[in-house]
Order: sequence, then structure tokens, then C-alpha cells
Amino acid sequence: MIASIAVLASITRDEPPAGLPGLEGARLATFGRRACAQLIDCVLNVLLGALAGLRSDPWLPTLVGWAIVVCFWTFFGATPGKMAMQLRIVAVSAPERVGLPVATAISRLLGCVVSGIALNLGYLHMIKDPRRQCWHDRWAGTLVVRMGPDPAP
Repeated sequence: MIASIAVLASITRDEPPAGLPGLEGARLATFGRRACAQLIDCVLNVLLGALAGLRSDPWLPTLVGWAIVVCFWTFFGATPGKMAMQLRIVAVSAPERVGLPVATAISRLLGCVVSGIALNLGYLHMIKDPRRQCWHDRWAGTLVVRMGPDPAP
């Protein structure tokens, strides 16, 4: 019971990232915020795919979606869902940079595919990781941080 409470607390509380210059005030994103951001992005992808009529080929919506995600990560460091949840993806090697290098964004996307194929274990890994990194974050050298104001006490 106590172990379950400790795991739940680690999923929901914000913590500052350790030693990243240029990100003063940023906190590591919680599992809940990341899950909400992913849900927002999924809904947007389905709606945009339906509006664009991308149903003829089963791979076309997937490839278009991946290309859009890489573009958002490269230019903004976040997808619309992450932006709505005040989250940003940062490269550990250059945390002050807004947006990821293209190679890092592609590497992270490929890691997301692996994380999902492995029964989502790659996503669940963040629950026990001290820096809240999923497999794809560790692979690409990224962190997901919350950039908004400090929560009220």
C-alpha cells in the first residue's frame, strides 16, 4: 500500500530538472500532464485526418502525422497538446534552445515507435526514472519539462 502511494506521488508531483542551465523555473513533466498532452494530440490527429480525407491508404495518415510531429518538435519543441499542457521537449545537451535538432527529433520519433511496440513499457518507464524519461527520451537525449508558472501551494 505504501509503495503504491509512493509510486502515485512520483507520477503526479512536479520536480525541477537537475542542473540544466537556461531552464530556471522549469520542472520535470508529470506522467498525467504528458498523458493529457498525448490525448490532445491524438484527438487533433484523428480530426485533421478525417477532415483531410486521409483514409485511402492506411499508412498515409501515419506518415503525415509523423512528419507533422517532427516539424513541431523541430520548430517549437512541442506538439499542440504539449503546448496546451505547458510542456516542452528540450535536448539535454542544449536545454536553452527552443526546438530540437532535426536528427534528435527523428531519433525521438523512432524511439516513440519502439516504446509503443514494446507494449508501452517505454512510456511507463518514466514512472520509475528519476528524470522522468521514457525510453525515447533517454535514446534521443531529451527531457520533457513544464514551463508554466509555479503551482499554487
